[in-house]
Amino acid sequence: MRPLRGSVVFAACAVMIVSACGTTTVLTTTTVAPPTSVDATTTLPAGTLEELLPRVRDIAFSLSTAIIDGNGSERFDEIDTLWRAAAAQLERTTFRESTQYQIDLMRTAVERKRPADADKASLQVKALIENFLASDS
Repeated sequence: MRPLRGSVVFAACAVMIVSACGTTTVLTTTTVAPPTSVDATTTLPAGTLEELLPRVRDIAFSLSTAIIDGNGSERFDEIDTLWRAAAAQLERTTFRESTQYQIDLMRTAVERKRPADADKASLQVKALIENFLASDS
């Protein structure tokens, strides 16, 4: 008779658990914010590679100081805009890929507030650009 008692208790518990589950109604209201229109157009600077690349190089050397002063993002935006204008004129070469890598390192230096990393990347950018301009002449 003992095994039957355990089955009865189990059945009673199962009935109580199942009967406790009722229909649940969830009322939801969706609030939709009105669309905002932001025209974020960026005009790339005009110029030849011989004009744009030295500007990238020169501004890159001031990036570490800008990071220390707290305006590294603005300075990096200048570098990035100039580089995108120059890169648009370049074919996909080792120079372009290597310089893009250094620009990405500068971005990381700004995000992590690491001026020494910005200095290292700017030294590489200087060497890449000077080598490119010397071989392009």
